Amino acid sequence: MRQVGEITDILPTGKDVSRESDGRYRLDRPEHAGALFVEWIRRGTVFLRRLKAESDLYYYRLPQRVTSYEDLYYLATQIQESEVRVDFENPAVGPFAKSLQSELTPLLETSIDQAYPCSLKELAQEAVNYVADIVVELLSREPASLDYLDHLLLAACQDGQIDCKTICTLNHDTVVEQALVRAGLTYEDGFRPPSDGRRYWDATQLEKASSGIQLLKLHGSVNWLDDGGRLYVRDPDRTVDREAPCLELPYGRPQLLIGTFNKPLRYTSWHFSDVHSTFHRLMGRSQALVVSGYGFGDWGVNSQILQWLFSCERNVMVVIHREPGTLWSSARGEVAKKRQAFQETGQLKVIPKWFEEVSWDEVRTEIEP
Repeated sequence: MRQVGEITDILPTGKDVSRESDGRYRLDRPEHAGALFVEWIRRGTVFLRRLKAESDLYYYRLPQRVTSYEDLYYLATQIQESEVRVDFENPAVGPFAKSLQSELTPLLETSIDQAYPCSLKELAQEAVNYVADIVVELLSREPASLDYLDHLLLAACQDGQIDCKTICTLNHDTVVEQALVRAGLTYEDGFRPPSDGRRYWDATQLEKASSGIQLLKLHGSVNWLDDGGRLYVRDPDRTVDREAPCLELPYGRPQLLIGTFNKPLRYTSWHFSDVHSTFHRLMGRSQALVVSGYGFGDWGVNSQILQWLFSCERNVMVVIHREPGTLWSSARGEVAKKRQAFQETGQLKVIPKWFEEVSWDEVRTEIEP
């Protein structure tokens, strides 16, 4: 699947992007490139490049930290919400927004090829939509291979000596679901059995897990869709269907969380509160946590992990990463500060390999007493 850096590189260029009549941004559809829609893309990419310049300057003193699409989404959201003042207000953003308003006057007021002047609020909202849509487009495509999940993830799920296996992912794609289905493994993801051709959200399903496998998507998914206030999931085999009609998305966009620091603010909203309360509850029942592909950059998730490690000295976390020094240098807050102490007590163990190079037997050796 696409990496964070690859997605970030695409956004400021607008290359092969079109904006459709429903307001959604798509890739590789030049036939939809009307003059007005092209102008929105031009404005959006200029705006994102301006935000990226601001972010790059801020992170310049941290060589290991580079601006990502999550940062761009976060900044655009902060500006949009500062103009609307609905959910989250940040007085410190006001001066920056005012500066942008003046700086971007030509962009906001110029009328080109039937495009009309827009406000900073509208421009920021378009940028938010643009980032979200392109992320969904790229993460909804067919993965090159699922084989790399066999040796560790699927082997762990098929281990009969473990009563309950919970897979927690911050990824928006459906790679894990596809791998489980391919292996013939059933799982509980919070959606009830099909009704009228759709599986609707029902948090009680998370507690059933008759198969022993639970899947928690802490940041939502490209196939979580809104049907007039009711959340439903589109099965993984249809997620890659790029020709699905727009009517499939009644409110336009899948339900997922994007943005560096604004995601945790949404953890208590709607179905995400169900997912994160289940995450907290299941962590309390577990004694082993295996981590791979997570950079310890989400302060909400980090807090859960730290609380779990402090709650019982028998709890063990195994981190899989080929370059642990690089991982810890970019990790946030207390996780980075406390990791040495946890390693000394044996609660933190590191396997210096990439995920696809590790077998389940290696991990079991680390977590078994």
